[in-house]
Amino acid sequence: MLRIARPPGQQVRRPRPAILILPGSAPPDPAWPVERLATGLARLGYVAVVPHRGEGVPASGDEEARQALRCLHARAPACGIDPRAVAALGWEDGGAVAVRLATMSPDREMACVLEFAGPLAPELLGLPASTRGAPLGPNPDVEGASARTSFFLACGTGDPEPLPAQYAAAARCLERLGAEAQVCVVKGDRAFPLEREYWKGSLDRGIEFLAQHLPAPPAP
Repeated sequence: MLRIARPPGQQVRRPRPAILILPGSAPPDPAWPVERLATGLARLGYVAVVPHRGEGVPASGDEEARQALRCLHARAPACGIDPRAVAALGWEDGGAVAVRLATMSPDREMACVLEFAGPLAPELLGLPASTRGAPLGPNPDVEGASARTSFFLACGTGDPEPLPAQYAAAARCLERLGAEAQVCVVKGDRAFPLEREYWKGSLDRGIEFLAQHLPAPPAP
């Protein structure tokens, strides 16, 4: 099941970029429910999509994410989505799922990925074995497709080693596959009492990344 947040007054005849939100398996912070993020992205002009298992429980696994992506592509015209402009955004274990959704796709279905996971060892992402997934560089077979998949990887100044080194290694692996990878280091870390400063800073930078790599038409 997909829960979809659309820009206010969106007309289906005008396709927009979509963001697949993968929150992971941990319970959400009551101050930052998934629905709040989806609504905020919709106000910025994106179609925000959250896959659910039912009864308000977000889906978090690899297969659930792939099924959600297939469903998005199949329903793109009805949902007013541009199938060539789909991003995945995930945190905690959902962040690694979002990256694998791009690296393991046989059809280059992801335009960009925003990752706020924490542990990000390359072996968790199916990297750097490029034979296990499609190259992430220019796709000459899809007219108008993004030149290459873009990745936003966020960590905090207070995150302990080996996290910063893991992010740098993951970025190098992604670049070897032809992708663009940006490691964003923001103030704070994921532990109390600095986690809210980290999340606000990283989300603000993530929105800037989306505006540059997957811009949305202004909401009506």
